Amino acid sequence: MMKLCLLLSALAADAAKVRTARGENPCPNGLTNRFPDSLPKEIVMVDDENGGTAMNPMDSVFDLEKLRAALSEDSEWKIGMPWLLKATFSSDSKVDRTFGFASGGSEGFLTVTVPAGVQEQDITVTGPVGISGADAEFQYKRPAGWTSGKIVMSNICLAPRSCDNFECPQPGMKKKGDGLFGFSTARCCEMRMCTEAEGVCLPETMYTKAANFSEKKGYDNSTCCSPKYCPTDLCTNDTKWVSKGDVVLGSTKAECCERLECATYTCSNQVLMTKSSNYLEDGTPRFGSTDEECCAGKYCKGFDCQPSKDYGLKPDAANIMGDSRDECCDVKKCDTFECPNNTKWEPNPAAVVGSTIEQCCSKIMCSSYTCSKESLQKKPGQGKMQGSTDEECCETKFCSAWQCSDDTKWVHLSNQHGATNLDRRGYSDEECCDQRFCLSETCDPSTQWKAKEDFQKIQGSTKEQCCDKIYCNDFVCDTDVNNTGVGTQWYKRVDTNIYKWQGSTNEECCMPIFCSQYTTSHPTRWSRKKDPSVKGSTDVECYDPLLCSDYCCDKQAGLEHRPNPESHQGSTDEECCVKAQ
Repeated sequence: MMKLCLLLSALAADAAKVRTARGENPCPNGLTNRFPDSLPKEIVMVDDENGGTAMNPMDSVFDLEKLRAALSEDSEWKIGMPWLLKATFSSDSKVDRTFGFASGGSEGFLTVTVPAGVQEQDITVTGPVGISGADAEFQYKRPAGWTSGKIVMSNICLAPRSCDNFECPQPGMKKKGDGLFGFSTARCCEMRMCTEAEGVCLPETMYTKAANFSEKKGYDNSTCCSPKYCPTDLCTNDTKWVSKGDVVLGSTKAECCERLECATYTCSNQVLMTKSSNYLEDGTPRFGSTDEECCAGKYCKGFDCQPSKDYGLKPDAANIMGDSRDECCDVKKCDTFECPNNTKWEPNPAAVVGSTIEQCCSKIMCSSYTCSKESLQKKPGQGKMQGSTDEECCETKFCSAWQCSDDTKWVHLSNQHGATNLDRRGYSDEECCDQRFCLSETCDPSTQWKAKEDFQKIQGSTKEQCCDKIYCNDFVCDTDVNNTGVGTQWYKRVDTNIYKWQGSTNEECCMPIFCSQYTTSHPTRWSRKKDPSVKGSTDVECYDPLLCSDYCCDKQAGLEHRPNPESHQGSTDEECCVKAQ
C-alpha cells in the first residue's frame, strides 16, 4: 500500500499569535533549528470536519523528498548523534497517538506520544539518530485506523544537541569551545592545562611547577605543582630554632621551624642556676635553648629513651634541655611504607548476541526446485505454480530476511521503501543496510581512549574499531615528587604481565592514600580534619594546627601564655604556658 502524504494546512491566525509570542525560533536554549524551511511550520492531521484524510501506521507526516533532501545535506545528521525534537501539539483525539522516525527497529527513534485531548502542549524528546538522512522518514506509528479527531503540530524544532548546554562533569575539564555539536564528555570537553590555571604553584617557597608543567593537565596546586617539603637540616645546629618535627611545606625557617624561647626553658640545675628574664630590654622575647643562652643547661643527650624499640632521642638532643621521654624522645617512624599490589581486572568486551532470521514467504511453491542462489526465495503460491527455473519459482528475498553482517558496522534499513511503502528487496549489506561510521563519543571515557586518526572515515562503532587505548605507564601520580610511584596522597597502580592499566588521571592510574590511615606523632599540636575523604599521609595534609593562642592557661596556677602564642602550636601547659612574672 502506498504511503499517504498528509495535507499541510496554512497557519491559523490564532496559532500564529501564539508562535509570535514565543519568538521566531521554537528551539530551546538557543539551538539552531534544522527543521527544513521547505516544510510547513504547522501540520494538521486527520481534519475530518474539513475533508481531511485518514491515517494508518507508517504514513509519512512530512514530505519525504523535502525532509530527506535537507537531512542528507546536514553534516550533523549522523547515525548515533544526539538530536532533539520539540513541537507544540493540540489534539481532539480521544486516544493517545504516537509518531516517530522510522528505523530498522520496531519503535524507531525520536518517538513522540501525544496525549488524548491535550491543547497547546509543548513536548520534547531526545535521542540518537538511527538512520541516514537519505532514508529518514517521520511517520504516524499507532494506533491503527485513525479516521477522526484531528491533531495540530506547530512550533516545530528539529536540532542537534549542543555542547553549549552540556556541563563537563569534572573540575579538571573545560568546554572545547563554542558552537560544537554533541552531548557527551568525549565530544564536548577536554582536560584543562596547567598553563591556563591562574595563581597556581604559589607561594613559591612551598611549591614549584611540575617538571612537565607546560604539557601537564591540571587546574590547581595538587595537579600542577610539586610541593617543596622543609629540608630536614634547615633548623639543625641552631639553638634558637627547632624543626616543627612534621612533614611541612616550605623552604624558609619561618615556615619550617619554631622559635626557641628561653621562657620555655628550664635550667638544668635550678639550685645553682638562675633563669634569665624572658624578655630583652627592648621588650622582645629572649631566644635560646641552652643553659648558656638562658641560664645553665641540662641536655637530653644522656637520656635513655625506653622502650628503645618505640622511642629514640630527638634530633640535636645534645642541645635540647630535658630529662623526660616527652621532652627528649620522638616516636620512631617507618622509612618507607610498602603498599600491596592491586591486580584488579577490567570487564571483557560484551559478545554480540545473535537472533534468528524470520522468513518472508507464506508457502513454498515449485516444491521440487531449489533456488540456485542464497539471495533468492520461493515465490508464494507454489502449490499451484509449475516451474524449474529461478525465473519461474524464485524471487529476490526481502531485506527483512537479511541480518547485517556486522552490527557494529551496519544498521538495518527499514523493511519498506519510504516513498512507495513496498517491501524492500535485497540480500546483502549494500542493499539492506546503512553504513555506521566511528564517532568521537565511542571513545568514552576520553581519559582512557582516544579516537584513531581519520576516525570519521572508519566503519565501526566499538572502542576496538574506533579508538586507541591510553595507558597509565607514563602517568605520574600527583604528590609523587621523586617519581618513585609513591606520593603522599596517591601511589601508582602496578601493571602485570597480562594486564596494563588504562587512563590518564589519578583516579584511573593511582590508588588513594586516605588520611584515615595516618596518625600524627604530635597529637597535642594537631587536630584531625573533619572530612573523612581527605587524602594524605602527612600532618599538614591530614590535620589542622592547634595554636597556643586558642589554649587557656590556668591563671589560678600562676600560668600565662608564652610570648607570641599565635606563632606556636600546642594544647598543653608545657607547650603553651609559662609562669607569670
